[in-house]
Amino acid sequence: MGRAGWAFVISSACLVALPPSVAIADGSIKDGPRARYESDSFSASFSIGLMTGKANEFVYSPTGATVSHLIWTFDNNPVFTGAFAWRPSPWLTLGLNARTLIGKGESTMDDFDFPGAVCGVAGPFCHSHHPNTKVKDADSIDIYAAGTFYRAHGFAFSGVAGYKWDHYSWGATGGTSNYAPPFPSVPVISYAQWWEAPYVGLQTAGHWGPWSFETRVIGSWWVSAHDRDNHHLTTTLFRDEFGNDSSMIAVNAKIGYALSKNVSVTLSYDYQEWFLAKGPTTATNYTTGATAVFPGNAAGADNYNHTVSAGLKVKF
Repeated sequence: MGRAGWAFVISSACLVALPPSVAIADGSIKDGPRARYESDSFSASFSIGLMTGKANEFVYSPTGATVSHLIWTFDNNPVFTGAFAWRPSPWLTLGLNARTLIGKGESTMDDFDFPGAVCGVAGPFCHSHHPNTKVKDADSIDIYAAGTFYRAHGFAFSGVAGYKWDHYSWGATGGTSNYAPPFPSVPVISYAQWWEAPYVGLQTAGHWGPWSFETRVIGSWWVSAHDRDNHHLTTTLFRDEFGNDSSMIAVNAKIGYALSKNVSVTLSYDYQEWFLAKGPTTATNYTTGATAVFPGNAAGADNYNHTVSAGLKVKF
């Protein structure tokens, strides 16, 4: 991330971290007659869920036409999520959310090249299908600061600023196509994406008796990303570097039921999307060492996924 991105994170975090009398000059932070501040200063949540979704990989011609499109999926991949929050005061929360894949997840990959003539097919495209594809990584780290600006009747509303980093990778083995005999049962293509961004957003929390809920919506217009595509059969590595013209949105909703004063069972839904990013490509044959650079918007990528999880939340 460039200096402008770091400046944004620092300034946003400082604004969120200011006490209410400073952050909101007119004193509009409110505590209604039934407002309740739970004095628990630390909480930890752990959950296991299933993630679905897909990532797209594009190659563009100099005129902007799509000449290749690879689709990598998440097929109910098991993930573990941990979340930690520290509340040093009634109006400030500092937190960390992290997610990782449990084992290697199932996936499929479909590779389309346009037009069909590039591979000797009379139809509009060449197509290869790779059902023996595995998700190798689905990692996420999210650090944030949240400042409460309104709290009443068991509800709290907070502004949030933070930084998010995601990494995904897949490996495709074997496969079939409409232009050649079946591929051998060896690694064919490996692909990885890295996404990161500072963000701002809004989160809410509330409770009714033993029931509680939490929601959060965050977004960013300062996304930085890159990817790597390794074509094993041709020993060619494609490196795509994307600028800061992409965006991101993420939504989380969680409900909980208190088993005791400090322990709750939870059910949550998470959705996030990294929108299309474009940039130049460098192709390197790692057998011969030959390198070619394709400037401009020669490549593109995006990614979306959603997860349903069940777990526990513990307050200290």
